Amino acid sequence: MKNSFILLLSLLTGVFIVPSYGQQRFTPLQYPCNDLDGNPLDFPFVGGLNNAQYSTIDYNSDGIEDLFVFDRAGNSIYCFENTGASGEISYKHSPEYETWFPPLADWVLLRDFDGDGLTDIWASSSNTQGPAGVEVYHASRNGNKITFERIKHPSEDYDILYYEYTPGKFSNIQIDAPDYPSIDDIDGDGDLDIITFEPLGGYVYYFKNLDKEEGNPPGTFHFVLEDECWGKFWESGLSEDISLSPDSTKCFEELRKGKVETRHSGSTLLTFDADNDGDKDILIGDLSSNHINFLTNGGSIKNAWMNKQDVRFPSYDKPVKLDLFLTPFLLDVNNDGWKDLLVGVNIPRGVENKTASWLYVNKGNSSKMQFSFSQEDFLVGQMIDLGAGARPFFVDYNADGLLDIVVGNDHYYQPGGIRRATLTLIENIGTENNPAFKIVDKNWLNFSKFSEGNIGKWNYAPAFGDLDGDGDMDLLVGEIDGYLFFGENTAGQGQPMQFGTISYKFMGLSARRSSVPFIIDVDRDGLNDIVLGTRQATNDQDGNACGNFYFFHNTGTKESPMFDADPNAGLNTSCFGHVILQDRRYGGRVYSAPYLYDHQGTLRMYAGTNSGIKVLGDISATKGKTFSILDDNFGHLKEGDRLMPALADIDNDGVLEILVGNIRGGLRFYKTNTKTDGSMVAVRTPAPRASLSISPNPSSDVIHLHVSKKGVITLFDMQGRICKHQVIGSGYSSMDISMLSKGIYLYKFTSATGFSSGKIAVARR
Repeated sequence: MKNSFILLLSLLTGVFIVPSYGQQRFTPLQYPCNDLDGNPLDFPFVGGLNNAQYSTIDYNSDGIEDLFVFDRAGNSIYCFENTGASGEISYKHSPEYETWFPPLADWVLLRDFDGDGLTDIWASSSNTQGPAGVEVYHASRNGNKITFERIKHPSEDYDILYYEYTPGKFSNIQIDAPDYPSIDDIDGDGDLDIITFEPLGGYVYYFKNLDKEEGNPPGTFHFVLEDECWGKFWESGLSEDISLSPDSTKCFEELRKGKVETRHSGSTLLTFDADNDGDKDILIGDLSSNHINFLTNGGSIKNAWMNKQDVRFPSYDKPVKLDLFLTPFLLDVNNDGWKDLLVGVNIPRGVENKTASWLYVNKGNSSKMQFSFSQEDFLVGQMIDLGAGARPFFVDYNADGLLDIVVGNDHYYQPGGIRRATLTLIENIGTENNPAFKIVDKNWLNFSKFSEGNIGKWNYAPAFGDLDGDGDMDLLVGEIDGYLFFGENTAGQGQPMQFGTISYKFMGLSARRSSVPFIIDVDRDGLNDIVLGTRQATNDQDGNACGNFYFFHNTGTKESPMFDADPNAGLNTSCFGHVILQDRRYGGRVYSAPYLYDHQGTLRMYAGTNSGIKVLGDISATKGKTFSILDDNFGHLKEGDRLMPALADIDNDGVLEILVGNIRGGLRFYKTNTKTDGSMVAVRTPAPRASLSISPNPSSDVIHLHVSKKGVITLFDMQGRICKHQVIGSGYSSMDISMLSKGIYLYKFTSATGFSSGKIAVARR
């Protein structure tokens, strides 16, 4: 059974083994997972979304626009293939494309600047190069892969966009990191211009691209500041209020006689032609607003004049209402040829972090866009997403021999800025060799009660281990103030977990801020000790930076643990391993997250940080011992900030899987290159993917297939047996599945360009 499952997994995922030399990038894994109601999630272990920014790009050259998602929370990238038919919303997560993109930060738009049919990258330079501005990456296709190369400036110090403010003199086009500009052809001449708020001002700047007028090669990017008051309106410096000019020839500033206060930094812009009259209207989100404002252009292409506004857009339907600082995006989500509206949240902290991806379907026509509310959790509703922050831990909670998952989160946002933190229980309902999961409790042990009120706690980090020597797994939960909750498991060895009263400030142990515990016998004396990660850098007794982990030595007995709260008493230390994980981008905030694994007698620590996972060796309780760094960037995981790892061999193949939580409240699985005995193996590398769309799915009788290249589709049942095999030509075709029993089937489609795989649900009326 084990070998047949591995063969089936290899067949359906298209993986093959490559030689292992040095550090390797791990390939994400997807396991089935059902939500609380038993419905299968499309993207359970993809990683969560908080501050999504949406663009389109054709990854696989099939002529269909796919989806690119950039999340400002952690600066993370998600790639989804568009598998929907006309009028259908259907996407497939395709992580193999995510490695194509360079490191990006703050804001990203994909726009084709040279008309070659490949979408280029426009992005913030504030936290990649330094100056606040715009960097551009040119896209080119190399075989089946798209590569991006940053446009170099021939004479200036930074590779960013500049404008000519006086003949022969240039300055950077300043766009602050919190803002989101519009990159659009404002004047209809065929090249891309830039619309953004002036720095610290309430007026919109229009930077005109002169490449077309001057006959410059695409990518020359000769910009001038064409209009310092585009649209003639003004946004208040104290609120989201927008004042429109009653005169199409004058800015509102002129009517105010220059008495305008400096505004805050933080606005998002989207220009588009909503009424098909040739000029650009605009949607605006603001740092202090929970809605978006739509301004109608009553002027012309050459003279923009906003003379109407819908301050609660779309007021004719369900207006957007999200706290705070919203960003609108326009793209065809449902493949009907009309661009739909997506609205997300632009600020990473203190705002909605669960239902923050509102979709409005365009029900209009060629003369006017008309948006109808569809859902508030586009994509993210099909993910395991716990709001903000996720700390997973593997444990067999129900004693059935399969490892389940308990996840603590930082918090779910509540109106008024209140934080609600929970533990989520995800049960493994699969088999020893074939894990599958179901969310069974999103407030396990009612831990949310400890986050209530003015002194409530959050940022929960669970860990399990036998502290009282009775053979079952007790519970520690770290929290924001650095202390520990404790729950004694009273069930006994081999029984489903049972917990009585949960206590707080377990033996006074503290990591000062955001404790992340792990229970393990470090010194091999038969008593389990406690290792704590922390938000803060740790110092020795002389005040010198010495590390990022605490160690508390168990000085009690097997049945009665005892810990001294003094971090320097006995073998205790606040400098455990003398490993400093600071990243210069975050100063003293490290968010260290220890997960220790016993490789048949050899301990290693897999340490989550703000920017990756480090593997530490030579683990010892000896005071002053310096651990070795075995791998400085384990798996080269692009998961963003505040990584929280958990490791286990959940499919019983002798090789560890790693489950990583992140700042977005999501989880992602990877197959590692490390066996349970600590030796290394090669990682699995995906084969190229072929384009295939299937609809409807679920279906009861016939499915419709669309492919770009002729190929073969094979259907398997969940035991790996072939149920259907059919050659299909390029374009549209059909497959009869009426003979199949109700249930889930796996498919693999293979063509000359690669493969694709997934699930088909067979329903019966």
